[in-house]
Amino acid sequence: MNAYLEEVNTEIEMRVRSVVNNAIAKYFMIEKSYKSLFAEAENYQMVKARYLVGQAPINQLVDAQDLYFKAKNDALNSQYEFFKELLWVQRALMSVNWAKASPKAKEWMLNVPNVLPEEEDFTLSL
Repeated sequence: MNAYLEEVNTEIEMRVRSVVNNAIAKYFMIEKSYKSLFAEAENYQMVKARYLVGQAPINQLVDAQDLYFKAKNDALNSQYEFFKELLWVQRALMSVNWAKASPKAKEWMLNVPNVLPEEEDFTLSL
């Protein structure tokens, strides 16, 4: 009986370590994807400025904009993936109680729109 319990405990520990490692990997992907986003945003702004004074063709502007929006999408998805993995960590640790959220958790959820505000749409003006 003790051997069986030890095997079960080992399996649980392996699963918890696996989901924690996945969450850590997703966390570091956030930084990488945001660095890419900032680089693509800077490139897009430079190409847009050149386009508006007639020094760049429209296809360069469209390509730069496409790369920027893809990088932005990847950055937002990396945050989503991290939070999804974080829920798996909590689930693996059996610490998620969906029926009774703490006041701190409720406050955090209500504050998300302030932390991640909507961004304005892009225009082609300087």
